[in-house]
Amino acid sequence: MPVIIQSSEMFSYWYSVVAIVLLSGIFTISTDAIAIYPDCKTLGKYALRPKIREFILVKVITAEPIVNQPVSITPGYDCILEGIARIELDRTQRSNICTGAGQLITEKFEDAKLPGYKRKDFIAKAVKSFHGSIGKMGVTGQFGCNFAADETKYKIACVFQERPRQ
Repeated sequence: MPVIIQSSEMFSYWYSVVAIVLLSGIFTISTDAIAIYPDCKTLGKYALRPKIREFILVKVITAEPIVNQPVSITPGYDCILEGIARIELDRTQRSNICTGAGQLITEKFEDAKLPGYKRKDFIAKAVKSFHGSIGKMGVTGQFGCNFAADETKYKIACVFQERPRQ
């Protein structure tokens, strides 16, 4: 004997299914979000302050070359690359190196520290100047950045790692 489902029961059924799908999506996203915000405490005094790291991370993963990708994944943040970026801040020459794990692309940006020129504005300007390297890294790559400021200027260095094509 066939089961007859009334329209109100059908509505409740679909409402429940949609709610479960949405909730599972939210929990997946929040778990992933936790995974992409490492603390990098192992870098000691060379680690970025967490709020600066978070701001840089958000600027990079929401940059135009990443957002315009047809997939919904984002590059990962890597503490080792943050440490390399710290070294790059003090380096006077550009250093792009290749490894078996993929090419490391370094970017540096400096600007005068003027009255009213906020750290966040500087970081946003720097990340925009890195769009070419962010595009090369792509959504499957990873990156790490470091930041420094003195009385006269802001400096940022980021290291982007492309994933080798399989």
